[in-house]
Amino acid sequence: MPYLLAGTNKDFVLHTGCVLKAAKDIMKLSGKGNPEIIVPSIIFHDTGWSNVPTNMQGETTYELKGQGMRLHQDEGAVIVRAVLSGTEYSDSEIEEIARIVGLHKYSEPAPDDINLHIMKDADNLSDVYQEQFASDLISYTNTPDYLLNFRITHNDFFMPETKEIFDRLVLDRKAEYGVK
Repeated sequence: MPYLLAGTNKDFVLHTGCVLKAAKDIMKLSGKGNPEIIVPSIIFHDTGWSNVPTNMQGETTYELKGQGMRLHQDEGAVIVRAVLSGTEYSDSEIEEIARIVGLHKYSEPAPDDINLHIMKDADNLSDVYQEQFASDLISYTNTPDYLLNFRITHNDFFMPETKEIFDRLVLDRKAEYGVK
């Protein structure tokens, strides 16, 4: 999908694959979620970066970074509607996918919004999958110790199953990189 190739601050193709893997793991362990909505939401969740000005991608100032993050969500929802319109997806399914893409970072979902919980959790959980972690070390030029500690202190989860997977993967990354 060319939209994922336009992002500049990380490998969004790799990231999207890791988010899909994380969502599958969460759905398998929890027995919750609708893959017919979650999978396309994940595929589209970072496509909006293709419409974010390059100078706002990877920005370090809080204000511009926040603007870029919000813009990528809004633009992603627009892309969902444009790409899925006229496909086998119903209008209500397209709107649900667009809603999830538009809320996947900056939102507090309702307690029963399981599909959005899984999307948000999978996006955060993917950060500690081996492939994504190794890629992020390069993209963000961090040490394994710093990046793992950052993920431990900044990645929050809605579902206990996700936290269980996260804790296991953190131990795997610590062992792999010799982090105490």
